[in-house]
Amino acid sequence: MKLRRAAIIIAGAAVLGLGALLFGGHMKRAAAERLLRAAYADGTQVGFTGEADIGLLVDGKWTERRARVRQANGRRRIEGPNGPAGAALLDDGKTLWQLEPATNTATGLSPSERRRNWQLLLGNYRLRPEGEAQVAGRRARRLALISRRGRRTALRLWIDPETKVALRTDSFDADGHLVARTILDSVDFSRAPPRDVLRVPEGWRRTWASDSPAEKLSIEQFAAKADFMPRPPSYIPRGYAHDSLYGRTCPHGRRYAEFRYRDGLRTLSLFERHPRGPHGRGRGRGRGMGWRGGRGWQMDREPAVIDQGATKSIRQRKADLMLIVTGDLPVAELLRVLESVPEE
Repeated sequence: MKLRRAAIIIAGAAVLGLGALLFGGHMKRAAAERLLRAAYADGTQVGFTGEADIGLLVDGKWTERRARVRQANGRRRIEGPNGPAGAALLDDGKTLWQLEPATNTATGLSPSERRRNWQLLLGNYRLRPEGEAQVAGRRARRLALISRRGRRTALRLWIDPETKVALRTDSFDADGHLVARTILDSVDFSRAPPRDVLRVPEGWRRTWASDSPAEKLSIEQFAAKADFMPRPPSYIPRGYAHDSLYGRTCPHGRRYAEFRYRDGLRTLSLFERHPRGPHGRGRGRGRGMGWRGGRGWQMDREPAVIDQGATKSIRQRKADLMLIVTGDLPVAELLRVLESVPEE
């Protein structure tokens, strides 16, 4: 009887201990989620001037450079260490711009990285607290976002718990390779930049890296403006949700469609364009879709893989459409998306 009581007590203690352990883990993850959300909200409002090391993987080659980082009121500017005389990147909370003072041109590169769908993000990525470290002379809490699909680290951040500013970020592709890194090694929170530094200057020409700004449309609205009906894929990788159909126009006035999908952190895009001219032959360069002087319509009967480092693309002509699918996914997954586009 005594032995039975002892066994019950030991088992009960083990259950209580396990419950306390699980509860403690839940509390840590909840605190980590609050800190992560604050970094994308409160942390982006904090004003400072800092110096950083920035690394980027481009065409398989890792490059690094020094940069000045200035931030305030949800906007951030990254420029060379000598100030605003050279090219700079500006994230105004809506769009990431490349600024070229030599030509007074601002080129829109992509939507702001700070716009997150938290339901998608936390549904597709597991948040893991990883202790503390010193960054820029400040105590920072390290958090990692682990892909539930690939089981690899996708993003790692070092966040200042006092200001909620992300002092360091490491980004990884789906294969686990480091593709981008920003490390602030000095931060002066008493030096908030003036407001005009964090805006596209008045009178500058605004252009877009992808030929034109995206226009959200339904399939029917796009077809009414173009000469074809875009066809969505029937297969989408697990975790990705449809964002929208975007219509764009190349410099030659031809329309192409982009079906865009997101998983909260990464983006998957399927581009479609119809040939122009008799017998489906393209004319001109057709920038933005990879046509080689209009010859693409006679090529790419078999899928052509384009490895861009952080992302991969596959291009192929299918019936009356030229297709390009691009994203940070294995080639096999991108190929499944491409193959699932209906012939007609």
